[in-house]
Amino acid sequence: MAGAGRGLELCASDDDAAGEAARRLIGGTSRPLITELTLAGSAVRDHAPGRPRDVFAGQPALLAVELEARGGSIELGGQMAGTSARWTWSTSVPAADAGERQPSPLPLGALFGREKIGDFELRRAARGDENRLDAEIEACGLRHRIVSRRTSLVAISEDITVDPNAPRRRERLAVEVPDWVSAEGVGLTVAFDGRALYGLPEAEAAGAPRSPKRSASIGNLMKGLFRPQLESLSSVPGVHIEATIVRIEGRQVTVEFEVPFDGFELPRGKVIVVASDGSTSHADVIRERSSPTGPHAAGLRVKLTVRARQAKSPEDGLELQFGADGNLIRLRAAAAREAT
Repeated sequence: MAGAGRGLELCASDDDAAGEAARRLIGGTSRPLITELTLAGSAVRDHAPGRPRDVFAGQPALLAVELEARGGSIELGGQMAGTSARWTWSTSVPAADAGERQPSPLPLGALFGREKIGDFELRRAARGDENRLDAEIEACGLRHRIVSRRTSLVAISEDITVDPNAPRRRERLAVEVPDWVSAEGVGLTVAFDGRALYGLPEAEAAGAPRSPKRSASIGNLMKGLFRPQLESLSSVPGVHIEATIVRIEGRQVTVEFEVPFDGFELPRGKVIVVASDGSTSHADVIRERSSPTGPHAAGLRVKLTVRARQAKSPEDGLELQFGADGNLIRLRAAAAREAT
């Protein structure tokens, strides 16, 4: 509303900020000097905001202007407050020389982009032309590399700062759903009658027999949600671990899995490979493409890369067997839905 009325909006988070905001609000809305401000000229390609604010004694008008490379004139005009006199001001802008052009240390492009997007949002709210203006907002955000309702930032480092083989811990974090996405639409709601839970059909929610495939998938999901804490498996002679095949390169296979107990160590030399048809063979551990040997804490995700001595396709899954702390570790690996 303040933008639409060419006014001023301020935020105050505490009593001290409220006093300063009140002082600025009074200065920015009293004693007008120039109203109905206009901007034109042959050098002006665009300016933001599109409807300049009035000039007050305690609040100057701020305009971001995009200039033509060929240069030209800039002309400001307005009405002197309380009189019938016109106020004008003009200046000339030289043509831009590509060889002498220096980037400004000020974020002028971001300033112009934010003001321009503010204009688009105001027009969108007033006219309801959502599709076209959303496209304009997105293009403006991408051009000036700023955050908007239609654009976000992704930080990319040219330098490798994270070892891809280092152990990592996976955490599920609660985040806001994206714009135009509902919690119901992505299956995040839980209905008390069980119909919305995991997307069960009405017949199944009412107690009808479920198919084995659906029951298995629900069981796996429940296992992941309510998996009990593994206190200690050091005294268990055999440990079964679910793993995922994340990379296959010739005879090299990389699996990823979660460490089941504290003090877990990866194998250093050879492992036994059990294929899907039950046949067994040996494989060598590739240390440089695996996580450090350990010991590792429970809950970390680690990688193990092995090179099979016999050429067999592991796409249907495999089992790796090796000894760790007196235990027989069985890694049951299935292919990932999307290789990483």
